[in-house]
Amino acid sequence: MYRILSLTAVAVISSIAFANVTLADSLDMNTAHALETTLRSYNATFDVRQVNNWDLSPEHLTRGESASDRTTGAIEGIRSAIQSNKPLSGKLQQAGVKVSNIVDVEQAADGSMTFYSR
Repeated sequence: MYRILSLTAVAVISSIAFANVTLADSLDMNTAHALETTLRSYNATFDVRQVNNWDLSPEHLTRGESASDRTTGAIEGIRSAIQSNKPLSGKLQQAGVKVSNIVDVEQAADGSMTFYSR
């Protein structure tokens, strides 16, 4: 009986752990192209982090090259996608964020966004 309960507990814990993995759309969800596509229709929760000097900020230095070293063109594409989404750009404006000051965006596994603004 103890063995059956142990196996059941392991199965439940494993399924809970793997359920969280499926929340992430894919490994490339934070590429500029994927973010642009998502941001054109994004209408969910977001966070804003103010950074004075993006190049020296802890957020930039600790996130790795794939997300934080975007080209100027990639940042402009992300800004353009935000501007095309009027509800999102309105919410950002209400939060005191100018789209032109956004230096990066990151999508979390739960689908929420973090906007980095100078």
